[in-house]
Order: sequence, then C-alpha cells, then structure tokens
Amino acid sequence: MTTDASEALAANGGAPGSSSISHDRVAEGGESPTGAASAADEAKPAGGARCTDAAATHAPAVAAGHCLSDAQLKCYRARVLKAPALRDDVADELSIVIGLAQEIHALPAGAIPDAADRIAFIFDCLIPDGDKKEPRLLIARDERLRLQIELYRHSGLFRRFLVRLSAGSASGLILIALFASFCIWTIGVGGIRAFYTWASKGGGFAYDARDIFFMDSRALAAITFAALIGGIISIATRLREFSLVRDFDPFAIFLMALWKPLIGVILSVFILATLEGGIISFAFLKDAFAGPNPLAQTTLYILWVFGFLAGFSERFAWDFVDRAQGAISGTADKSK
Repeated sequence: MTTDASEALAANGGAPGSSSISHDRVAEGGESPTGAASAADEAKPAGGARCTDAAATHAPAVAAGHCLSDAQLKCYRARVLKAPALRDDVADELSIVIGLAQEIHALPAGAIPDAADRIAFIFDCLIPDGDKKEPRLLIARDERLRLQIELYRHSGLFRRFLVRLSAGSASGLILIALFASFCIWTIGVGGIRAFYTWASKGGGFAYDARDIFFMDSRALAAITFAALIGGIISIATRLREFSLVRDFDPFAIFLMALWKPLIGVILSVFILATLEGGIISFAFLKDAFAGPNPLAQTTLYILWVFGFLAGFSERFAWDFVDRAQGAISGTADKSK
C-alpha cells in the first residue's frame, strides 16, 4: 500500500473501501465523494459555527451557477432554528436577511463574490456566540442595507438606474422623486394651459376645452400648486424616517415619494369642486363663488391654505371626501 493510500485510510477512519474509491476517483479526475461529504458536513452549522468555509460555501455555489448555493441557504435557515429565543426586532431582521439571501441565490455566480461572508457576518451580529452577548442589531442592519444596494445593482434596469443616481441613499431617492413630481405637475399644467389657449383661438376643440376645463383657472392653479408644495414639504420633513427604512426597495420608495404630492393635487381638485359646488360650505367662504365676478384675492389665499393642507395631511383630504360622501348620501336619503 502506497503512502498516499495509507494517508487516505487514516483520513477515512481506516475504511479501505472508501479509501480505494476516493483514490480511484481522484486519479480519474472526478470529484472525491469523501471531499463532497466533508463539504456537506462543513456546511452544516454546529452550534455557533459560521457557514463561511470555502469548500462549503463558494465551491458549491460556483458549481451550481448561483451566487449562493442551496447548501448555504439551508445552513442559514438551520442556524436560525438552532438559535436561542430571539427578540422580535432581531427575528424580524433575520427574516429579511433570509429573504435577501434567497434573492442573491438567484444571481449568477460571482455577481457578489463576498455575499456568503457578508451574510455570515450579519448572522454573527444577530446571533452572537454565548447567551450573555447582546445582538449588534444596528451593525447588522447597516451591512444588510449595503448588501441590498449591491443586489439592486444587479437587478432590473430601472432599479439599477435609481440606485446609481441616488448613490444607494434613501434620502437621495426621495429628493429625486420629489423633483420628478414637481416636473410632472409643471408639464401637466403647462400642457393643459397650452391646449386650452390653442383651442380657444379656433383650434377646433374650443367647445370640448371649455367643457373639460370649466373650473376657474386662478382657483385651480392656486389650490393645486399649494397641494403640490404641501406634499413635498410632508415628505421632506420625514427624510430621517426614510433613512431608517426597514427594507430598502428603491422602486417602492421612489414611487411613494413621486405619487404622494400628485395624489394631494388630485384631492385638492376634488376639494375645490366640493367648495364651488356648495356641497361643503364654510362661513368665511360664503358667496365667495357666487356670481360671474372674478374670485377675490382673499378667496385665493383661503384656497391656497386648503390646497396645502390637502397635500400635507392625508387625513385632512380624506376628511373632505368623507364629509362630501355624507352630505351627498344625506341628500339622497331626503329625496326618497
């Protein structure tokens, strides 16, 4: 028996069969079943063992064509199950990390080369060795957010564009979305005004334009612009909350910040309709919309305040919707 075979026997606990098979497979250039078993054993978490061994993490992932292997995912889940009782915030963070690992698993091999080590570091922060050690939740969350940003650099085109444009900052995304919201409002108002002006000069749609844009233009411009400003201020004052966001999704954050001011604009038009239609009335607006005379300057200031509140406070706007619904339902009931 050769020296190499003797060493193989010693490594396998003196089992001749397994040694010869291993030796023959290696000689043929195939994978040693003993090496595969060792890699599988290393992938299994033993107590607080990390899933970062090269044989157990990187090699299976590359062979399967994934950034993380199935064995690694099982290892992460098993470590969570073996962990002692966890605080709710730590368990919540672990749930996000498991989902993040699943998304990274779908990436091609080498997309995030150090993904396994970084996820293992997050696990070590959240499930430290020893019962007396406190979880380092803040450090784990920051590392997880950085890993999420890295993941989105390999996602769809629009997500990649948002991440690069904002440098992976939630606050940067919010500011970009607010600017886009302002641009949409400006283009919309300019387009409507240009269409109305063109139609009024005999462009062929004068009658349709008057039917569609029948509201007082000064009142409409005042209340919608104020609603846009109110929505922007509402989002801008909560930038710190967004910087502490639990789950960084650039697409969701961008859409939320983009639509919030625009929804306020739409609700402000509804508020203007209820006021001009007399469905909801206030003593300080009595006869403000009566007659063919242009609106008084004071009325425009009041409408500006209504618009700002509609954009700034969703509760204020939806209260108007509820009051209008109640007034119309009450009228309908009386007519029966």
